[in-house]
Amino acid sequence: MNPVVTLILPCYNIESYLERCVRSILAQTFQDFEVILVDDGSTDGTGRLCDTFRDRSNFKVIHQANRGVSAARNAGLDAATGNYVLFVDPDDHIHPGLLEKVLAEARLSGADAVVFGFDTFTAGLDGVRTRTSLPKAIPETLAGNEDVIKVVLPRYIGISRADAYGWKSTGKLAPLKEFASVCLFLFKREILESNQIRFDPKLRLGEDTIFDSTYLAHCRSIRILPESLYNYTSAPTGAMRSIKNQGGELLRSKIGLMEAREQLRAAILARTGLDIRADYQGSYVISVIELATILTRDRSQPWPSNLASFKEYCRLEPIRRAIGDLELARVPLKLALPLAFMKCGAITPLFATIHFLNKLGVRLRT
Repeated sequence: MNPVVTLILPCYNIESYLERCVRSILAQTFQDFEVILVDDGSTDGTGRLCDTFRDRSNFKVIHQANRGVSAARNAGLDAATGNYVLFVDPDDHIHPGLLEKVLAEARLSGADAVVFGFDTFTAGLDGVRTRTSLPKAIPETLAGNEDVIKVVLPRYIGISRADAYGWKSTGKLAPLKEFASVCLFLFKREILESNQIRFDPKLRLGEDTIFDSTYLAHCRSIRILPESLYNYTSAPTGAMRSIKNQGGELLRSKIGLMEAREQLRAAILARTGLDIRADYQGSYVISVIELATILTRDRSQPWPSNLASFKEYCRLEPIRRAIGDLELARVPLKLALPLAFMKCGAITPLFATIHFLNKLGVRLRT
């Protein structure tokens, strides 16, 4: 008989944290689960530690060459047999009542997804809790796939055009969006399989954003649990920080994420007639500023080379459209001049202006 839920842990050089994570799973008040540990070519003792759990009947261990977190999660999905799927990153740990609470909500409501909150801890096994984040409520009247696409998906797909306008009055972007981690969702495996939803191994930025959004595009109902049930470890290093310190890699990663968003938009438009473009155009505007900031600080490449990379990105059709659709009067003053240059195609002055503002210490994004 298949387990009710499969927990998938992508493991790479995480030896010091893995045992704590597994202990938190074994301490669950709901026990009808399987755990799939995917050792993604670790070079420390992670693989050997994974193998110590093989003697447990509800544990599976997969060893593969290093291919990245997306490929590791996909390997877990391919081996999963539970009715539901939950992803856990092995440097994190979970509340003992997580499975019992989310599964009770899923069974009672019949929802296609259950979303829950998390606590953030500083790095280390004795990390200190720094923040509690709970998902925002959704309307009780929400019903059907189109409502999910219109109301819930925009919280995960990116920063919208309206968010960019809101930035002018609030001065902040982050509070306007949910934290798009797959670890904060209970997924129905039937929906994942019937729609062939998998992670894109080519993405190095935003893989969770695209996975969550693709799944939501096929959901008819969502339930929100306003409880912190997941303990997230905020690491001082990682893939995101590494990418942001490499101008060329950041450019390729941003283009990959842009293409994934556009492909998802096209699929939703073809299936439902709904156009979600405005729901993420603000992300493109912010990405221009972010990319210029990183490239103007990048000393590994000469200025002309970084400028050429920036021009390549700015000339992409979705980026040009996002800037063209933006009303300059509705964005923060400190962005008006850079975006005015962008609107008229003056990319070199734009690049130089952002460099100058950064030199002056003007923070273009908060």
